[in-house]
Amino acid sequence: MIQFRPLTLALVYIFAGQRAGLEVYGLNTPGHYLAGIGGVVFDPFHGGVVLSADDLAAKFGTERSCWANPMFMRATPRDTAERMLVNLLNSYSRRGDESRHARTVAYLQMIEESLG
Repeated sequence: MIQFRPLTLALVYIFAGQRAGLEVYGLNTPGHYLAGIGGVVFDPFHGGVVLSADDLAAKFGTERSCWANPMFMRATPRDTAERMLVNLLNSYSRRGDESRHARTVAYLQMIEESLG
């Protein structure tokens, strides 16, 4: 059985939305990757529920005004790739999978070096 994680499921929403001609994007929020379209933020992992500024402020312990424009959290493709690799790194570390852990570290280093 396939078990989706928040980031993976958000990417399915993003790619499907973009394929349908919608500007769906990822939001690189702390601890939970979300998605948005226009100024609307939603959580693909929890049934696509729309999150208000109040919901987001409560979830992340911030002021409501921080969420007046959620675009400030918009993830670039690089942000998303790094986050996915860090998630994999943590998973491999917990499982003791040293070869995959080392390979993932190398991928992260390649991303860092590409900016240099």
